[in-house]
Amino acid sequence: MGFNTFLITIISCVQNATIFAVLNGEHFVSILNISARHSFLNPSSFHMGAMFGASLGVSVINLIISIYFGQMSRCQNSDTDIPQYKCEYKGAMRSIWFFAGLLFWLNAALAVLIAIGKDELALGRSHYEDISISNDEFESDATRQHIAGDGRQQGSQATYEMV
Repeated sequence: MGFNTFLITIISCVQNATIFAVLNGEHFVSILNISARHSFLNPSSFHMGAMFGASLGVSVINLIISIYFGQMSRCQNSDTDIPQYKCEYKGAMRSIWFFAGLLFWLNAALAVLIAIGKDELALGRSHYEDISISNDEFESDATRQHIAGDGRQQGSQATYEMV
C-alpha cells in the first residue's frame, strides 16, 4: 500500500496544481505571452466539470486511504508470520490517516465550491466582449415579420420587429 499511497499523493499534487493553473489562467497567459483566445488555461464549462470530477475523485481516494490507514494504525502484533501484515510504524500510519482525512475534507470542500461557483468561474470571462457587432448588420426581410400592436400580422405598412 506504500507505493499506492505515493502514487495517489503525486496525482493529488498534479490535480491541485492544474486547478490552480486553470483558475489563475489569465496570469499565466500574460506571463508566458501566449494567445489568450486559444489557451487551455481559459476556464470553460468543460474545465469546471473536469475540475469538479477530479476533486471529487481525489477526495474519495483520500477517504479510502484515510480509512485504510486508520484501521491499520490500530493493529495488534501476532505470533504468526503473515507476509502482507506488519504492525510496525504505527505513528506513520496515524499521520497518513490524519493527512489523508484532511485532504479528503479539503478536496470535498473544493468540489462543493466549484459546483456552487461554476457559473461565475467559467462564464464570468466572456471571450466575446471585444467583438463590436450589432444586430442591425444581420437584419433582412427573412428575419422580420409585420406585427401590429395586438400581435396580428399586417401588410407592408406595419412596423418591423425582430423575431
